Amino acid sequence: VSAFLLNRSSDLQMTKISFIGSKETVKKQIADLKRRVGFDELMINSYIYDEEAQHHSYELLKEAVDELENE
Repeated sequence: VSAFLLNRSSDLQMTKISFIGSKETVKKQIADLKRRVGFDELMINSYIYDEEAQHHSYELLKEAVDELENE
C-alpha cells in the first residue's frame, strides 16, 4: 500500500511512503510514522490489480488503523 502524507501547515507537503507487510507490520509502520511526523491524514493508494485481493488489503488496513485509534 502506498500512502501520501499530508501535513496541516501553511505549506502543503506530500510525501510518498510505502507500507508493506502483514496487518501487524503495517500497523507498527503507521504508528512509528505517526510518532515521528505527527500526520493528520493519509491518502491511500494500492496497486493490486486483483480486485478481491485489493479489497482484502484495504480491509486489513482499516482494521490496523481502527486498532491504532482505539489504543
